[in-house]
Amino acid sequence: MKYIYQVQALNNSTFGSYSAGKSVVTMTAPTLTLSNKSSSIRGEWNSVKGALKYRVYYKSELDSGWSYTHTTGTSYSMLNTVPGRKYFMQIFPVGQSDILGPYSTAKSITFTTSQMSVKPTLTVSNKSNGIRAEWSSVAGATSYVFYYRKESDKGWSSTTTTNTYYPFLSAVSGTKYYFQVLPMFGSAKGTYSNVAGITFANISTEKPVLTVSNKSNGIRAEWSSVAGATSYVFYYRKESDKGWSSTTTANTFYPFLSAVSGTKYYFQVLPMFGSAKGTYSNVAGITFAKISTEKPVLTVSNKSNGIRMEWSSISGATGYRAFYKVNGAPGWNHTDTKNTYFALLNVDFGVTYNFQVLPLFDDAQGTYSSVSTLRFIPLETASIGTPVFTSLTGYSKWASLKWTAVSGASGYIISKYNYEDESYTFIDVVGGKTSYDDYNLKSGKKYHYWIKAYKQSGSSKTYGPWSSGKAITF
Repeated sequence: MKYIYQVQALNNSTFGSYSAGKSVVTMTAPTLTLSNKSSSIRGEWNSVKGALKYRVYYKSELDSGWSYTHTTGTSYSMLNTVPGRKYFMQIFPVGQSDILGPYSTAKSITFTTSQMSVKPTLTVSNKSNGIRAEWSSVAGATSYVFYYRKESDKGWSSTTTTNTYYPFLSAVSGTKYYFQVLPMFGSAKGTYSNVAGITFANISTEKPVLTVSNKSNGIRAEWSSVAGATSYVFYYRKESDKGWSSTTTANTFYPFLSAVSGTKYYFQVLPMFGSAKGTYSNVAGITFAKISTEKPVLTVSNKSNGIRMEWSSISGATGYRAFYKVNGAPGWNHTDTKNTYFALLNVDFGVTYNFQVLPLFDDAQGTYSSVSTLRFIPLETASIGTPVFTSLTGYSKWASLKWTAVSGASGYIISKYNYEDESYTFIDVVGGKTSYDDYNLKSGKKYHYWIKAYKQSGSSKTYGPWSSGKAITF
């Protein structure tokens, strides 16, 4: 409402003239409303006629007194508000000469944010030392209350953390537990997460050892078994890929059949214990090279100083592994070579040997040859003369052998055949001796003898032809 004021002078009983009129508008109390915004509390009010500006009083429930500011608008935002805290506001219109009009009713509101309605997603998994709980972060949350209980408990226990995970280390194997999380915004509560349950099973931290090798149809991955693992996640990628692909298997091997020749691949394995993760294996890489399944054809032959192995070439092979052993021995010896032959020297006269060959394709293996067997009888060399038996005389359970000397001979080999058990015995007579006495013979049994000379150079022996044989019966 507008009011006009004038002044008139009075001298005793005489009135003077009126002054010029002055008008003033009386102000009304504004109506205030408060509302929550994403990061503030907003106060709004109606415009008051006659007000040149507005004095805004505000405080939180923790403040002992009011603060104020001025604005010419009809709204004001309280910043730096804390979720869950109560705030107050009151408005005074300010007219001419900073005259305060009637104030609004004081209003209050508890600050909340839309993030307080966000429900975190909680997952739990078994680890070697307990149960690990993890949940999605909620923007603006200042902490989280982590609730936990055993299946048999009637109520929840809790602890508070500022992390988005919690290692629950007091779990007992075979016991089921339940978990839940509550985001906190200062002292204000957000929205509870889902309840997640799991039975604790202690899992191994053992790291599987992964190896990979090229095969004819792809790459074969193999890894060591991890005790208690229920399955394995097999990861694979090309060198040019940015991320991994995966598949799951209950085996400790995986035939990767989609490999492209000349392309490098990487692999890794993760043991799983139900839904819980174990420890990742090493990363193994290999360039796929298709290998041949062709089986090499192996031949073996006696030479004057050993046994020679020869085999057919296999396309693409980068080398070969020559295996050899004495017939009946439990294990093999081997030598790697890039050739398609191998000479086994320092073999024993009359001993039977086994042989086999394996083609190699860098770190991959091809197909084994068949096993070949050969008894070492040195190949005769014409450059060494042949001894001649001069006598074979029998005595009581022993025989005396004599022969002619061979020029340049380092020694002689006597071959004795036992007719009773059909076996050969080989006797090495070292030096220039041209006689030998053979003892421990059996009465009534027949024996047959042959002699050959040899020349020795270092560890290598060169043999001449066998002499004619002589037989004797006791």
